[in-house]
Amino acid sequence: MTASAQRELFEKGVPGTALVVEAPARTFVHPTKDSVGKFTVTVELSGRAPYRAELWHSFDAQDWELLQPGTRVQCRVDPDRPHRVLLIPRRT
Repeated sequence: MTASAQRELFEKGVPGTALVVEAPARTFVHPTKDSVGKFTVTVELSGRAPYRAELWHSFDAQDWELLQPGTRVQCRVDPDRPHRVLLIPRRT
């Protein structure tokens, strides 16, 4: 997903929560550049049964640490294409 598509989904997407089920292995993490990997998540949206989605998501090393299996993160979901999900890891 391009940066502009991510921005649009962040602004117009339906807010929800995603439980990370699977994340890329550490070997996919570049120490200084953004990486891209496949994540499997269970998405929870208000008024809808939870569902599983697989998505390719860009991340840096710090985001990867926050997107490990068992972690819940905020997300935004395309209302017309619910398997189009943007993960929003929370940095402190």
